[in-house]
Amino acid sequence: NVDIRNERMRNVFFETETYPTATARTTLDMDQFSALEVGNSVTVPVRFEIDLHGETASYDIDASVTRLGVNKVGVDNTAPLILYPEDFNLIDGLGQLQSLAGLDSITPIVPINVSFVFERTG
Repeated sequence: NVDIRNERMRNVFFETETYPTATARTTLDMDQFSALEVGNSVTVPVRFEIDLHGETASYDIDASVTRLGVNKVGVDNTAPLILYPEDFNLIDGLGQLQSLAGLDSITPIVPINVSFVFERTG
């Protein structure tokens, strides 16, 4: 709810006119959760990719997989994933934000949480 900050994040940092989307993706073998009862969860290692600002980075996380239905699971990271601006060519934008805001520094890490729902079809 800070209009000038939001505008600067879009236009200066993320450059959303050039890079309008960010994508997080992973693949799961649904068969490995077939014995899990609906409503129950298990923690498993998961590798996923983030495409952001024209760059792609891979991350290994521990994910909680919850059986939501016969052919559906929910996947959430168990701890925040820390993204670094240099992984996505965002260092220049960070410096510009710092200058525009008149700040001595901006913390250059971003904790994120991911939440996926996978449904087997067909």
